[in-house]
Amino acid sequence: MIFAERFETRQVFIVGFAVLLAVIVNDYFSFSHAAWMVVGALIVAQLARGAPLRQSLIYCVVMLVFAILLPPYVIDATRNRLIDIGMGALIGVLFQQILFPMKIYPAFRVGVLPILRLLQNDLQREIYFFSHQLSKQIYLQQSSERMIALLQSDSLYPEWVYAVGFNPGLRAGFRFFLIQLESIVEIFFSLHALIGAVSDAIDLDVISSEIGVVLKNNEYLFGTLIDHLSECKSQKTNNSIDLTGDIVALENALEQCVPVSLELLTIAPSAMILIAIVRDLKDLREILLRLIESSMGNDAL
Repeated sequence: MIFAERFETRQVFIVGFAVLLAVIVNDYFSFSHAAWMVVGALIVAQLARGAPLRQSLIYCVVMLVFAILLPPYVIDATRNRLIDIGMGALIGVLFQQILFPMKIYPAFRVGVLPILRLLQNDLQREIYFFSHQLSKQIYLQQSSERMIALLQSDSLYPEWVYAVGFNPGLRAGFRFFLIQLESIVEIFFSLHALIGAVSDAIDLDVISSEIGVVLKNNEYLFGTLIDHLSECKSQKTNNSIDLTGDIVALENALEQCVPVSLELLTIAPSAMILIAIVRDLKDLREILLRLIESSMGNDAL
């Protein structure tokens, strides 16, 4: 499975087959009697991931037409080289985008699903922490290990979405998803730092129950997004979930336990930490809803 998903492995086979066919065709149909056809196939077979087929074919056709329409006084050797390069480029396009096209959407899912599952697991640990089923020390240790694993995750992360040659028609949607996903990762790092900065567990007890409800709803949204991207349903649909009332209840609980005056906030760092935690949870909810809406609105994802 992973072997087939590796772009580098796939690319080696495609380039190898394209060059092999170019060598065979070059022996029988070369105009320049040189290796220019092989050079064209080698270059074009290494197109960026997600490069549009139309763009590649246009380049090949323009090169061939240009070579054919060159004026008579142009040296024949130049014309023949251009024709060979154009034919080699067509061979590269044949293997890269027609015979063995890259499946953009499955490759993108394979890249983002492990990150989403890792974040969902970390969110479950936060639920255990705020419900007093997990100590602060154990939570911080496990969370640190998961964050390190996230930073050292496999190279399947679809950074190729940011490549220059990526399909312009798909670029905006895929980049939007990755930008939002990176924002979620930043929120998790922020929550980890804020929980670690709390010196007294009582500071969290005042709103821990409301935070737990918000976290459980966010965890449900994570599951919904993962189910959609993985094209399988692992959790039951909860039509009774309230995605606005829990945030309102959390804000009301926060207002009752933090000073109203800005002067008092400056001497109450624990209150500032609570405010920051609530802000991160609200931002996380907003981003998750945005991602679910965008991914479900795109049938390809």
